[in-house]
Amino acid sequence: FYQVIRDGCVPQHDVLLTNPPYSGDHFERLLKFCSENNKPALLLIPDHLSKKYVQDYRGNYFFLTPAERYFYWTPEGLRPNEGN
Repeated sequence: FYQVIRDGCVPQHDVLLTNPPYSGDHFERLLKFCSENNKPALLLIPDHLSKKYVQDYRGNYFFLTPAERYFYWTPEGLRPNEGN
């Protein structure tokens, strides 16, 4: 993704929709891209990350978070090594 940006080869698009990595400086780099891209962006991020950045980016972004924590689960029998 970052190489595509550096090369100036970002495909034409109307909106960015992504579930970005949260480690390192990935999220800051993505927010920088979104700011410079001037297109709507929908980012699936955990609540703790939105709380971390809401003060810094309040004027530029709208963070929509659930009232309570989501719990993800895998249907029985679909998890690798289940039952071993």
